[in-house]
Amino acid sequence: MGLLLSNTAFSQSVLIKNIQTLITGQPTADRKAEVLHNQDIFIEDGKIKAIGSNLNSGAADKVIDATGKIVQPGFVDTHDHLWQVTIRGCGNNQELFDWLSDCDIVQQDITHEEGFAAVRLATYDLINTGITTVMDWNHSFSEGQAYGGLEALQQSGLRYVFGFYPNNNTDLETNAYKIKGMVDEDPLGSFMICGHPANLLKNSMADLVQLSRKMDVPLNFHYAESALDKKHEQTKTMLETEVFSRPLILNHVIHVDDDEIKNMVDYKARISHNPLSNMRLATGIMPLEKLSNAGLVIGLGLDGGTNDSADFFSLMKTTVGLQRALHESALIYPNYNEVVLLATSEGAKVLGLNQLTGTLEKGKAADLIIIDPRSTNMAVNFDEVAQIPMNATPANIELVMVQGKILKEDGKIIYTNESLDELIAKNKMTVDRFKSRTIKNKVKELDVFTP
Repeated sequence: MGLLLSNTAFSQSVLIKNIQTLITGQPTADRKAEVLHNQDIFIEDGKIKAIGSNLNSGAADKVIDATGKIVQPGFVDTHDHLWQVTIRGCGNNQELFDWLSDCDIVQQDITHEEGFAAVRLATYDLINTGITTVMDWNHSFSEGQAYGGLEALQQSGLRYVFGFYPNNNTDLETNAYKIKGMVDEDPLGSFMICGHPANLLKNSMADLVQLSRKMDVPLNFHYAESALDKKHEQTKTMLETEVFSRPLILNHVIHVDDDEIKNMVDYKARISHNPLSNMRLATGIMPLEKLSNAGLVIGLGLDGGTNDSADFFSLMKTTVGLQRALHESALIYPNYNEVVLLATSEGAKVLGLNQLTGTLEKGKAADLIIIDPRSTNMAVNFDEVAQIPMNATPANIELVMVQGKILKEDGKIIYTNESLDELIAKNKMTVDRFKSRTIKNKVKELDVFTP
């Protein structure tokens, strides 16, 4: 499928000079995104070595002129299902369980080549929109899907978290350790165990908790996405199986009461907000301000096929707009400045990667993007930070860098030697193979997830 993109630290030194607007990703005292002006960034061995004015360009192998441009941390996608690039647009008039029946669980025999091609295409889309870190919640319907998807991630150049959900996996522990071993060899990779809590799955939930403890890795669960989840006693099952005893990331978190919020706070759960997917499947709106005021750490996630594209600018805009429409207030959290932090530094905290990425500061990885606002949609603006979610599009992303390596430059993705047309054709074959399939008995209960 093409040349490997090495994930070792990049040795070329880079100076980004004359940065008009530098958004560091660090919050100010009033929770706004910190902004600096007329700055340079010097990068060496994949890390930020210095930030300041008039840095010496003589020591750099490559100099990038950022005059008139915006530099900020790359976006952190805290929850995604990259293989679902092959089911975009599927079930577009369906709610969650009908969509699961016709679009998701019909693909349980994905081959290694299909899994690779799907995630490969998805990672190019992530790069195009400025995402530098992704959490890929892999359903692992088949070993081909799991290993093919991981191979594509490791060739992408992105920082990633591979989430292993041992769905119908008869050799859970062996595959979990094997995949984690492959991830551990990659300096850009991290590993989590994934699951879906329900009383029907209590035994398998206990197995996942035990495996998480043995492997010393976090758990990552869908939680309170649909109102129907209440009947599956998710919270009770998670407490009884000691899920909250482990480092835990919860996705969606829409239908929660005060006791459940307190429970999440007490156990320091971290949250991924997926508004575009929740809108598409009509599952509801997260009580975002309430969760934030309770002290929970929250980031943003695309959530795969039901996001329908990797456009993080649309995700940020929707995050703000949904809350304002729900509360009929323009003062509700988050505003257009705060949402940039949710998309960067707060997302890195959710994934436990904030010591490595999410902000632009000395010693952190050089995971950043350059936005060119000299365009019809951005050239004239009142607010230099708010224009990122309000006005920008992926077309404004001029450069994407991860660990000092450039993945998009001059507005163009740097592909390997594979043909994009060939990659698209392979994914179209996957779509055609599954397009005619439907589940005769529609999913109404979570026993579909039973291993």
